[in-house]
Amino acid sequence: MDTAIKRIFAYLLDVLIISLVANIITSIKVINPYYESYQEEITTLTELEEQYSKEEISKEEYIEKYVPLNYDLSKHSVVQASVTVGLLVLYFGLYQCLANGQTLGKKVLKIRIESVKDKKLNIGNYLLRCVILNNVIFRILIIIGPFMMKANPFNTYSYVVSIIEGTIECIIFALVMLRQDGRGLHDFIAGTKVVNLNAPIAEESPVEEKKEEVKVIEAEEKPKAKKNTKKENTKK
Repeated sequence: MDTAIKRIFAYLLDVLIISLVANIITSIKVINPYYESYQEEITTLTELEEQYSKEEISKEEYIEKYVPLNYDLSKHSVVQASVTVGLLVLYFGLYQCLANGQTLGKKVLKIRIESVKDKKLNIGNYLLRCVILNNVIFRILIIIGPFMMKANPFNTYSYVVSIIEGTIECIIFALVMLRQDGRGLHDFIAGTKVVNLNAPIAEESPVEEKKEEVKVIEAEEKPKAKKNTKKENTKK
């Protein structure tokens, strides 16, 4: 399997693991007092989306209801979002560093992060890589947004942040898929690359093998030629 495809599958597996763990943690009421409100607002938002898609309500009605609902949802998702960000940093930063450049997904797909300069990577490399790959800064901006502004400006703010976040993700995946070395934006910034541990060892081509044989034969003939020259000089 191509290394780029392996990276995508490994990343999706890792994100799934983090999402499951985050959902389990934030479903505990002691940890997340907003859990029930968050679930109710998710249901309401889903119903609103269905009504709009079926043209049961107008665009104006949809926006009028969506803006305050999205605002409240963002406020009540603060624990969920914060736990997710924390897990992303711990998993892709600390754990991956301790596991010699591998997450669980990378271990399953048999790939690993290495330095492009053949130096040992430190926790800083992994954390920097994580911040770029997982859009940690933009996630934090969305978390603090509803506590800094009202519903209408927050709606515009969250839209702009999501556009920037999505653009960075597209750039990362495009570079991973299209570049020969498979290095994404996060790899360039952190000085890393991802290697396929199952990559076949390159074999010499028949032409190269013949060249090596010719070199060996020439190397063997040179001493003989020198001996023959010495014998001729002795006879003279």
